[in-house]
Amino acid sequence: MPKIGREQWVKLGWLTIFGIAMAYLEAAVVIYLRKMFYPEGFVILSLESLRPMPPFIFALELGREAATIIMLASLSIAVSRRNWWERLAFFIWSFGIWDIFYYVWLYATLRWPPSPLTNDILFLIPVPWLGPVIAPVLISMAMLVFALVLLKTHKVEGASQMWRYWVLAIIGAWLIFSSFTIAHYGTTANLWNDLACGLLAGILALSALIAGKDQVREDQ
Repeated sequence: MPKIGREQWVKLGWLTIFGIAMAYLEAAVVIYLRKMFYPEGFVILSLESLRPMPPFIFALELGREAATIIMLASLSIAVSRRNWWERLAFFIWSFGIWDIFYYVWLYATLRWPPSPLTNDILFLIPVPWLGPVIAPVLISMAMLVFALVLLKTHKVEGASQMWRYWVLAIIGAWLIFSSFTIAHYGTTANLWNDLACGLLAGILALSALIAGKDQVREDQ
């Protein structure tokens, strides 16, 4: 299996620095919002616990979240001159670093969350995402591993023929998405069941991708 080149490691290093700094900005904005709307403390047990925002502020929040994704994607495209697989890997890496360190900064400044199982509003697009803090952290850690594997394997010819592995990965991503946006309308068990199934599908897709590309390389 090909190795990650020195140039790619350097780019990952700079993307890591960018992700950490961007996470600080994200945390700072969230701290301002919490001081405005939850001065006594941020406790979210369900979506009904959310306090309504003025439409203008809510629209700004949606725009800020969209801008965050655009910034991460734009940087990932800019630093890669090879192919879209490498750009995807850089985006996944940047996103994972940003998401993990967002909670690192929140804990460093507010000592929040008090527990990894504390609920948070994870995202607002296209609908509010509700779930325990540990969930996005675990997903982001998995994304970092996936990004490294993608960087190691994207050069192998025949990747485009392995569409079935990517279908499995997409199914896993949908299950994870639904665990935060659909399953929370039921029980906590629904959330963890969907999340576990989604992560398992992602792990299976990743394992199959590695094994399949190794086989492709051996057959060449």
